Amino acid sequence: MSGEEIIKRSADSLKKLRSARYNIYSQEYGSTVTADIIINRMKEYPVFGVAQIKVIGIEMTDAGSSQVSWASDGRRFEFFDNKKNSIVRIDSPNDQKIFRSIYSTALLVPVPYLEKEPYEAVIKNAKSYEILKDTIVNYIPCFAINLNNEFQNDVLGKIKTTATWYIGKKDFLLYGIVFNNTKKFLKITALNLPYPDSIFSISSQQNIEKITGLEPIAEGLLPIGTLAPDWTLPSQGNEITLSKLKGKIVLLDFWGTWCVPCIRSMPEIQSIHEYFKDAPVEVIGVSVEMEKAANPVAFVKKKGYTYTIALDGRKITEAYKVIQFPSVYIIDKSGKIIHAEHNINRSNFKDDIIARINAAMNE
Repeated sequence: MSGEEIIKRSADSLKKLRSARYNIYSQEYGSTVTADIIINRMKEYPVFGVAQIKVIGIEMTDAGSSQVSWASDGRRFEFFDNKKNSIVRIDSPNDQKIFRSIYSTALLVPVPYLEKEPYEAVIKNAKSYEILKDTIVNYIPCFAINLNNEFQNDVLGKIKTTATWYIGKKDFLLYGIVFNNTKKFLKITALNLPYPDSIFSISSQQNIEKITGLEPIAEGLLPIGTLAPDWTLPSQGNEITLSKLKGKIVLLDFWGTWCVPCIRSMPEIQSIHEYFKDAPVEVIGVSVEMEKAANPVAFVKKKGYTYTIALDGRKITEAYKVIQFPSVYIIDKSGKIIHAEHNINRSNFKDDIIARINAAMNE
């Protein structure tokens, strides 16, 4: 049996599952999560596209450990907010509402058991398969297969990647994926059991905080009124120093060529730049790249964006407490922060930012 045949047979096995319960060990981006997960694939639901889900576990980082608890029955999404030590609920959830409200690598742990069409993108992009020596994952004999993928990046051109997948030899279910510094290993504890809707909740409490999931989220960023930390970063052929821009309103947009929401919001950043082109306003895209080979200058040139790009932005993300992208700051003429948010493509973003800048210019 070829590697491609094994992967396709595994996709068929996942698609036929009515439900699955498993424990996962997930390690990526400096975060380690161990969690118990229940996924019900018996009906279609708007959240995540296909299934009801419940995740209960622990996330560990260099900063310590925190509880990972979230669930959705399709009609509502609940998660435990560690900072508030309370449960938050979003009614009529969708992906945008959820990701505006909670951001953690713990959201990535369910792996393809949650996909409506398992491995669809993987199979489409795979260029070759390499069968390795059989191995054992959590006492389960598994095929080990290298999937060599290839995709086109606007800046870097053709990129090749290799991920190792572990597929059970008897049931053809997925038991692990290793890719670069990412590791996910599963231990299946139950298959095809019926689960009532009530299971997909993390609390029966009535005094749960309800939010829309569409609020401009600035939690964790520097507070309003703070003097913006000074910095000097390279730009297109020169350097930019924030303190030298006093007397101007400054808009900082922390972004990266790897960040899909960032790329989606860049046309609005460009529109804001054009709106204030004759005003004492400086629009700066602070580039934070994950790969040394990335070329943000070439990216913005290709896209036709003309606002200033500051490079090596990773050097100042800690000072500005930026861990979610894109993140936006407005700094007034005296150098103080007057607005901060995690910009996830909210519908009135551009008009709101323009109004805030205009108000700051008139003060």
